[in-house]
Parts: sequence; structure tokens; C-alpha cells
Amino acid sequence: MTHSLAPTRGGSGKIAAGNDRGSLKSPPDRAAHYRDYAAQIRSLAKNEQNAALRERLVKIAHEHKALAKELMPKRG
Repeated sequence: MTHSLAPTRGGSGKIAAGNDRGSLKSPPDRAAHYRDYAAQIRSLAKNEQNAALRERLVKIAHEHKALAKELMPKRG
């Protein structure tokens, strides 16, 4: 990873803000992302035949929904 930052390899030598997946997003954008993931995971759970896996997927969907809720600003 450090080699990719080296000026001799086309990099500036500085670490960019954000992560390897792109720039940092605003809390509302991240919340929307978590809600989208929760919906996708719920859809997978709905069609899952294995009960233990279905329960785990539902739990993960709830966790993503909770993360989205935490990112949203609190109302007065």
C-alpha cells in the first residue's frame, strides 16, 4: 500500500482523505446507504430457506437500519 503513495509511481506521496472505496460521504448519504443495504439483506432473508441463516440476515438488516438511524440528526 505504501508503494502506491510514492511519487515515483504517479502518486503525490500524500494520503488522500477518505478510504479505498471513495471519498467520505455525509451522514445522510451514509444513512441512505445503510438503509439500502438493510432492504437488500431483508430481501435475501425473505427468500432464505435455512432458518438459522434467515434469522442472522434479519439481525444484520436490523443492525444496518439502526446504524442509519444513528447517523440522522436528532430532532429538537
